[in-house]
Amino acid sequence: PKHRHHFGANLKTRPMGADLDLCACRKDGSEFPAEISLAPLETAEGLLVTAAIRDITARRRAEELLQSSLREKETLLKEVHHRVKNNLQVISSLLSLQSHTIEDESVRSIFALSQARIQSIALVHEKLYQSKNLSHIDFGDYLRTLVIYLFRTQNVGERGIRHQIDGGGLLLPVDVAAPLGLIVNELVLNSLKHAFPGQAGGNITIQLVGHDQGGFELTVSDDGIGFTEASLQRESSLGIDLVKALARQIDAVVEWSGNEGACFRFYLPTLEPSPKEDR
Repeated sequence: PKHRHHFGANLKTRPMGADLDLCACRKDGSEFPAEISLAPLETAEGLLVTAAIRDITARRRAEELLQSSLREKETLLKEVHHRVKNNLQVISSLLSLQSHTIEDESVRSIFALSQARIQSIALVHEKLYQSKNLSHIDFGDYLRTLVIYLFRTQNVGERGIRHQIDGGGLLLPVDVAAPLGLIVNELVLNSLKHAFPGQAGGNITIQLVGHDQGGFELTVSDDGIGFTEASLQRESSLGIDLVKALARQIDAVVEWSGNEGACFRFYLPTLEPSPKEDR
């Protein structure tokens, strides 16, 4: 009676028990999954309700097959990400072994920079392998892992340089996260190498902002000695050219300033990052 009263107070055609799995019974006593539609009908004798009961056994079986196929594809895709990450780690290890045989310090630094770039890409695949979402990654979490790796490989601890990552919980698609990760890789390494000459300390800050009106902004800055356009091109031509090329690849608007430390800002007006989902 309670359900009938509720339906009578809000008369409209609707399914019964929309959030429930309903079953019906055949003449022989066997049960089957059912979908029941309710519709009000005004008659001379008063309000009646028609109920259409459909056997959805075939639909339910098709949904189960689809879910099974989807789980298999997700497992396969995770395995692909895992193998790509492992292969990139092998390449990084080979570069590391080769660098030990090189005496020229400038050449060894080039090998180390290549390792960092490869590690940045490998980390994307590692995060995807560990995530339930195979198309997006938590970019704040990714950056924290990447920056910690860069600080460790550059032996920053003795120099008193610190890092801070503001913002997080934003899920970015892989085709945007990978180029942005490489951009951060280049800029953080550039700050570690050039921003604090002879200084006992310094700060590198990375900020992530998703705008309410749409778009996403990434800022990488430090409080070091700054730069001029000429020094920027002279000290790290390949790195800056790579940053510009990656920014064009993801249609990012780039601004930079070297007056009070270095500051690079990347604005992606068409990107709408997803909030992090509960796991």
